[in-house]
Amino acid sequence: MRYDVVDINVLVVAEGDQTHAGDRCQETASLKLLHVRDQHSLVLDTSREILGEYAKGLGSGGASGPGELFFIWAVSSGGHRYVELETHVDRGFEAFPDDPRLDRFDWDDRKFVAAAVVSGTTETRIVNAVDSDYLLHKEALDEVGVVIQELCPEQLPQV
Repeated sequence: MRYDVVDINVLVVAEGDQTHAGDRCQETASLKLLHVRDQHSLVLDTSREILGEYAKGLGSGGASGPGELFFIWAVSSGGHRYVELETHVDRGFEAFPDDPRLDRFDWDDRKFVAAAVVSGTTETRIVNAVDSDYLLHKEALDEVGVVIQELCPEQLPQV
């Protein structure tokens, strides 16, 4: 089975809160969240780092849109693939690759990479909508087997 680590930006875009993401990107993000929910393919961590990031990124807008509804489902539903994330003083998480090319990778997004690494399957991918960090670090992430599904490549800078 394929599993998905969903970056917070996908939920935010689905909510319509990203001003630079167009309608097509918002619709794609919304549909992807529905697909992950329907397939029960979400990867979360037992320490709730990912859920905490979702809560922080969405604010307290209530159950208004697809991002908020996905968050509520993720918190209240079972059937997710849970992984253990050990913290690391220099990299954020033990499972975050120790590669100097990733030194500038966004500290807050390292939990998503670490969760993908420790998911226990090569069929796990990180779902991204508008975060350019994944594209900027693609070569290093590819080398450690981290697969990124870009939902809105037209929104990302050309590198």
